[in-house]
Amino acid sequence: MNLPKGTIIATGAAGGIGGGWLISHLKSPQAKLYHTIYIIHPSAPGNLREILQTRAPTEHSYEILPLDLSKMSEVRLAAREFSSRIEKGELGKIKILMLIAGAMFLDSRSNDGVTFTEEGIESHIAVNYLSNYLLILLLLQSLDKEGARIIGMGSTNHNPDYLSTQGSFYSKEMKTLFGVGGLEDLVKATEKVVMGDAFPASVRRYGRSKWCLIAFFYELQRRLDQDPEMQNISCLLEDPGLVAGTTLLTPMPFYIRWVIFYLLLPICFIGSLLWENGRFRTTASVGRALVWCSWDTKTLGKNPKALYLNGTQISVSSKETYDEVKQERLWRESAETVGLKEAETTLKGWKKS
Repeated sequence: MNLPKGTIIATGAAGGIGGGWLISHLKSPQAKLYHTIYIIHPSAPGNLREILQTRAPTEHSYEILPLDLSKMSEVRLAAREFSSRIEKGELGKIKILMLIAGAMFLDSRSNDGVTFTEEGIESHIAVNYLSNYLLILLLLQSLDKEGARIIGMGSTNHNPDYLSTQGSFYSKEMKTLFGVGGLEDLVKATEKVVMGDAFPASVRRYGRSKWCLIAFFYELQRRLDQDPEMQNISCLLEDPGLVAGTTLLTPMPFYIRWVIFYLLLPICFIGSLLWENGRFRTTASVGRALVWCSWDTKTLGKNPKALYLNGTQISVSSKETYDEVKQERLWRESAETVGLKEAETTLKGWKKS
């Protein structure tokens, strides 16, 4: 048996969009060439193991790792273990870092619906942003320096001007996602939530966490480009559009889930048939787009840089995400929040402003 060419690490493979990516990944030639590590939540739903046992090609080498991304301590341990195995030659260099995992949180027992992790971080910011920030920076030394791709999930929710998000970002103040208080306001969830606004507020918190991820990717790409050893690493973001059939809205009110299941799901299915890159998509169509952006060179080039993708099209994110002053502040405050140490990342100049 030939040794794998390298490693693919994917989070969220047991979820809806992750499941769509999984099926497309297993059909791709790369599934036979690269060892894949599937990171899932310890209590993740789905039938990942069964799918791998029944649908993966015989040449597919893989492992499944339960990991709670809400805990930065566990993310650190996992990253150190990956790096150690790669340094010892037990794993090949990371070719694709596929960051699909994401979640929405709404505590129905409280008036504001806010939830915090065991480490005291607002849950959306912890899972959707800081876990990715930390995992990426700790694994940079283990990436394939000749063309690794880091792929994150964007979202229409990061942009308050989208029609689908305007109902949640209904005031002028809300339309600024990274404000004067910076990351600290988001980590501590300082926004005052009025009675009856718990669900829209959770959408705003989710949107802010996605804003952070997108702005971070742009800042990361700029810093990677300034490091001679890492300038061939690509940072890409894939916007899935409006997708039904995911586990994202599990904690949401019943009427929201009812609308999505009975109305949005058929619309997404028909929409994806008519227009692959339309606003309404299925988990399968998003999965195909994620595999495409992992390996495409015809449209994206050999080393694409800081691209925001809409399916298989190059697109743009919100104007605020391109604010370099906010990007740099976010970078600095993220390092402070997770307590990033000098010895934990090999990125040159990571502390420079």
